[in-house]
Amino acid sequence: MDQAMSAQLSAQGWNEQNPSPRPRSAEGAPDDALLPGRDLFEVARYLAPIEARLAQGCLEASGIPAVLADDQLVQTNMLWAAALGGVRILVPQEFVQQAEAVLGALQRGEFALGDDADVG
Repeated sequence: MDQAMSAQLSAQGWNEQNPSPRPRSAEGAPDDALLPGRDLFEVARYLAPIEARLAQGCLEASGIPAVLADDQLVQTNMLWAAALGGVRILVPQEFVQQAEAVLGALQRGEFALGDDADVG
């Protein structure tokens, strides 16, 4: 029994002798976001699901895998958005810095289309 428990804890990364340091972007993250085996980190929150989907699309167009959390729940009842903290955008740990740069460019309007853009 003791060996089985030890094997399971090792498989989940709990018995590491030299645990890896926390990434800079994970500082201040909830403890459950730092559990071994969970490599998705929050890079942004939006109250409106459509804004979160737009940001997710910009990340994916830039080659950064991104997922939305709580978007369906917020879409179901928009009055819950503030209570839930909005829609979260999560990316793998190795893409956090790139994602922050892309989202910064989105906020600055670098992805905006001009008035003469052909969108059809």
